[in-house]
Amino acid sequence: MSEDKVSEQTDSACLTKPKSSKKRKAASIEESGKQIECSFCSKQFLKTQGLAAHLKHVHGTSPKKTKPSSVGASEQNSKGNLQPSDDSESDVRNAVQDAVEKVLTQIAAENVVLNKKASEPSHAEKPTKRRGADHRKQHSIQLKAEVIHDFDFGIHPHAIAEKYNINRSLVSKWLKDKTKIVAAATEAHTELLKIRPSRKYSRLSVALFDKYHEARSRGFIINFDWLWCQARKIYREITGDPKATLGKHVITAFLKKHNIRMRARHRDKRPVKQSFETKLRIWHATARERLIRTGRNDRYDEKWGRYKPCERFNVDQIPLPFAVGSKKTQKSSKDEENAEVLVTPKTHSNGTLDHRQCQLQVCFRPTGEQPRLALIFRGTGKRVSQDEVSAYHPDVDVYFQEKAWADIQTCVDWVNKTLSAVVDKEERFVVFCDNQTGQISREFKEAVSKKGGMVWYGLPGATDLWQPVDAGYSQLLKTLVGQAHSAWLNDDENSEKWLGSALSAKERRILITHWAGDAYAKLLSPEYDGVRLRVWQKSGCLMTANGVDDELITPEGLNNYKVPTPSIIAPTSYFPQSEDNIVDADFEMYDNRDEVELEPEACELEQVLEDCYEDRDEKDELVGREVIALYENGWFTGKIEYYNKKLKEYKVKFRDDSTDYLAYKDFDGVEVILT
Repeated sequence: MSEDKVSEQTDSACLTKPKSSKKRKAASIEESGKQIECSFCSKQFLKTQGLAAHLKHVHGTSPKKTKPSSVGASEQNSKGNLQPSDDSESDVRNAVQDAVEKVLTQIAAENVVLNKKASEPSHAEKPTKRRGADHRKQHSIQLKAEVIHDFDFGIHPHAIAEKYNINRSLVSKWLKDKTKIVAAATEAHTELLKIRPSRKYSRLSVALFDKYHEARSRGFIINFDWLWCQARKIYREITGDPKATLGKHVITAFLKKHNIRMRARHRDKRPVKQSFETKLRIWHATARERLIRTGRNDRYDEKWGRYKPCERFNVDQIPLPFAVGSKKTQKSSKDEENAEVLVTPKTHSNGTLDHRQCQLQVCFRPTGEQPRLALIFRGTGKRVSQDEVSAYHPDVDVYFQEKAWADIQTCVDWVNKTLSAVVDKEERFVVFCDNQTGQISREFKEAVSKKGGMVWYGLPGATDLWQPVDAGYSQLLKTLVGQAHSAWLNDDENSEKWLGSALSAKERRILITHWAGDAYAKLLSPEYDGVRLRVWQKSGCLMTANGVDDELITPEGLNNYKVPTPSIIAPTSYFPQSEDNIVDADFEMYDNRDEVELEPEACELEQVLEDCYEDRDEKDELVGREVIALYENGWFTGKIEYYNKKLKEYKVKFRDDSTDYLAYKDFDGVEVILT
């Protein structure tokens, strides 16, 4: 190849090479229109790259690395080209060669960097597609399932291919994997349904929320059974089927959708029970020595002493409202914007139904036949018709008293009617009682004595420690009454009566007798025999004469409680008398229930402040501190979540997921301890 062709190719290559930011010097020369002339053969070049290639391949020279001198001695010809003078020819040549060497060095460095980057894999860029990837098309699992469905329906594969614009071979291929494709499509459809809300009960949900909002705005008590009953009525109107049923899961979904929750109630704190521990030990020791370990020569049992388990009774009174458990209501986050919600018995359509409507006289023993349940209603009972009496529950005894509480005459009547039906078969018995006015009277003790028994009084002010009725038995009975009440509300007609027209006093008395009678019958079933025995053991009223099973005496709230051991003196033949356990005047319980009207004609509204978000202070100094609090059923540990500035209380969340609100004054270091 001739020199001219080589130079032309080199020159053309330099002309076609794209400009770089690092080659501004060569570009400036090219833009100015000046040409560079070779110092050996006078050949001219537009770019220094062409000159460098020419020098390397044609003349075989390499530029020197000396610093170029000033070009002021050079001259320009008529065409504007640099012409070295005779004196500075070698300086100009060195300057040009240095410039060419610098440009070549930059080009080589850039090529090295580019080659290195090209050889390294890039994690940011996607991998190169395989051959033919642009022509292939991905098909969803739903499309494959539809193709299989059409084939099973009898459509020809060619028609299926034309319908979905796919190749005929794909139809055959998917049919071979029919089982896997159908299973995968079904699973995908199921997952889609889980995230897609159902609209089956959308109309029902809207109508039910309107009912709920109307009832809450009027202050009615809302519970799950009421919502369920209203939902059944609305659903039957929508479907036109009077026998249509509705599951409870619909109400659960409704509550979740509208963020409706049961409004939490403050847990009642109990007085410190450790203050009664010493007195309770004395009471247990006295009862063992003067009551259990007496009468050695009169059918004395080595383990149980004078009174066997079937000869020990406990009686107490329980107030019972008509609206059992009505102080809890459902509350939505979309309720009224105001922070106060008025909740009062008066706002209920049936009046003050969560006040005491009657008194339950509960008497039971650890084993054997149990006495009947007694109910004491308000009034004299003189105008009660025979139809009403015949409508009462057959397994309860009904009494009437002006204030619906157990006065002296009522207690005596109860002994002669209810208690005597059971104790007439016993030769002797003992009745454990609290210090209620009617039960400490001489008339009551004489009535019990005539039946062959005696009365033994417990420690005043601590009935939940020593009395079996208050050790959980009465609360269980009220829970069962509430369940019977809820079962009655499940009927649509009964629900209308509950929130519709007011029930008469006669209807309320009849209903209460049936709810209480059914609940008591369930409580007397063998299912609760263990509970009945355990409350007697833990309270200490079932203590033995020789100290056996004393470890079972565990009063609620007293840890490591131990009953004094029996006396080393042999049991005496002295018979216990009522005077051995006479109640001191300082401890006599003052019962003021006769001074309180049962159903006042008017009552003021009770304002229940709500825990609003804007009132919460999560930056209080006590937020995050752990709290140990004493409640009726033991000690609980929790953490303070925030302080409500309007309530002036701290919200505490306990480890059992329960919550409570405590004021600053509650942190007394005894019942509530900050750690």
